Amino acid sequence: MNIFVSEDSIKKSVEYFSKLSIKTPEQFGLFFLCKGVGINQRTYKPLKKAGQITDDEKKVYYDRLHKLGAVFDFNEEGIKKCCLFPFSIKEEIVKGNFYNQASSFQGLLSRLIDTIDNTLIDKFLEKQDDSIRLKRNYIQLIKELYLNGNKISLTFFSAYYCRFITFPTDEIMDSGDFTRLCVKYTIDSLNILERELDEFFYDDTTKNQLTFQDKMITGRELRNMFTFKGVEDRPEISSSRDCGVVNPYMLVLEDVRRYVELNGNNPSANEIKELLELKKQIVLYGVPGIGKSMFIKELEEWKDEEQNSFFDETIKIQFHPSTTYEEFIGGSTIEDGKIVSKAGIFLKWCEKAKTNDTKKYLFVIDEINRGNISKIFGETILALDRGYIVNLVKPLKIEDKEIREFEIPNNLYIIATMNSADRSIAILDNAIRRRFAFIKLFPNYDIVKELSEEQALDIDISRLYRSINKKILDTLNDEELQLGQSYFLPDYADREESTGKIIWSKKLVRLVFNYNILPIIEEYTYGNKNDLFNILGEKIPDRIYEDDEFMEALKEQFPEIIL
Repeated sequence: MNIFVSEDSIKKSVEYFSKLSIKTPEQFGLFFLCKGVGINQRTYKPLKKAGQITDDEKKVYYDRLHKLGAVFDFNEEGIKKCCLFPFSIKEEIVKGNFYNQASSFQGLLSRLIDTIDNTLIDKFLEKQDDSIRLKRNYIQLIKELYLNGNKISLTFFSAYYCRFITFPTDEIMDSGDFTRLCVKYTIDSLNILERELDEFFYDDTTKNQLTFQDKMITGRELRNMFTFKGVEDRPEISSSRDCGVVNPYMLVLEDVRRYVELNGNNPSANEIKELLELKKQIVLYGVPGIGKSMFIKELEEWKDEEQNSFFDETIKIQFHPSTTYEEFIGGSTIEDGKIVSKAGIFLKWCEKAKTNDTKKYLFVIDEINRGNISKIFGETILALDRGYIVNLVKPLKIEDKEIREFEIPNNLYIIATMNSADRSIAILDNAIRRRFAFIKLFPNYDIVKELSEEQALDIDISRLYRSINKKILDTLNDEELQLGQSYFLPDYADREESTGKIIWSKKLVRLVFNYNILPIIEEYTYGNKNDLFNILGEKIPDRIYEDDEFMEALKEQFPEIIL
């Protein structure tokens, strides 16, 4: 089944942009084109003449330009007045609102290069030799040059950008799923960064959800949504192509699933499963509360194609500074007054997996970086290279069997976790880093938005979560000190019976802040009241115990969360 942004949602997007005031909207549209073709703040990108650009590069330029501004579909050709950025839409459109209105769409590339070189270099781009990048302060420049103090609707921008996109799906979607799909695809396609989202857009994905239909709108239907001042202002479009041109903007089904999943900027559960199956041993890492346990639970419950459990058995252990080689691999111990050699827990499970090679076992090591890896693994660290057999320092017994060699069988899978915010731990041994695949997990605002019921409030909880992390990052300049989403998914909260959503109240917000969020930020800013006040303001750290008073202080510090 293929679905498309509905005609109704695109109409609402056109109506929204027709009333929005953007200064020099064509240049603002070209900013997103620059982002979409990979121009960034960190590295210079060669600015080639149109004749020097490769076919693959041209494809990317025209792909992003068509999504951003084309007023014709794939059965048509844009002759003149055919590129209209959403920011250029007016209640009455004149030909001057189009980007290079006298050029055909296929002739716009040389115009684009000229505009970038002759105009945008003096705006938000800088040039060195024949290469360009975004200026250091480009975000502030964009706000001053174009936005008029406005922010852009993330929902309506995504609706316009996705108007000609084909989304294949094999699952039933609701409006929330589809909105998230379009928004995440738009952000991904245009390489929009977190700080750009914060500064240029407002998140209205809950308030203004997109709907879908089973047929893509045509270019003619799109143009009929506009009001042109005169006949001479109408686009010149040719319908000379054969009907039924295959839509080149059809997503892969796996990408659609990935965008719909509530993973934020994290890899999908399927990708983590595939990586574990290939690599055999992975490390999940991130700040506290980031969802490592959730991913492990999903992996424990992993089903194969026949819906059988992928893993037959799972064991979990936790490393700590006093964890020893003797506990993990094995060694001498005293039993009944006698010294005996005894296998440790990991050796036992390796032997168990070896003798039951038709089964699959999952071995979970929590807080792997809290232990002394070199001492815990000892000589057996070499066995993390699967197929490598290590001679043990001394024979170890499992029941009546004496083990002299050690290897990790291929039917034993290892997942380790670590908190990247923990500063009291040693850096992981390079031998571990080389032998594990490392998966960084990021704060997941999607899941907080999806699981929050806020009808009793006039604030957006997921926006509050994002705002706190932004202030932490701006103040402390350390992404490892951001909060994981579990801080906003309290297990003691009341939930809706049918949806499982957290029922947020003023009291619940106050409790979460006073007893979960405030203590961790106080720890992060210990000895520096200014940093604490920069993040939470001067009133919240006093632990306000009256609900309405607390909410007023919260909205004063985070005005962007008010609905």
